[in-house]
Amino acid sequence: MKGSNTKEMLTVKEARELLRVSRNTMYHLIQQGVIPARKVGSSWRILRVKLEDWMNEQDNQAQPSS
Repeated sequence: MKGSNTKEMLTVKEARELLRVSRNTMYHLIQQGVIPARKVGSSWRILRVKLEDWMNEQDNQAQPSS
């Protein structure tokens, strides 16, 4: 399957389960532009690759530099 993971869209529920945050926190992060998301119809969707990139950035910022 060509590029299947790169275009995978997550629902807000799926994304918040990965991040282990509440529904309110997830929507707050989306509305503030912290989490890259797009509106599809009446629902928000998050590209898995963008969420993983954001998570990696957070991990890198949290680690002290040597």
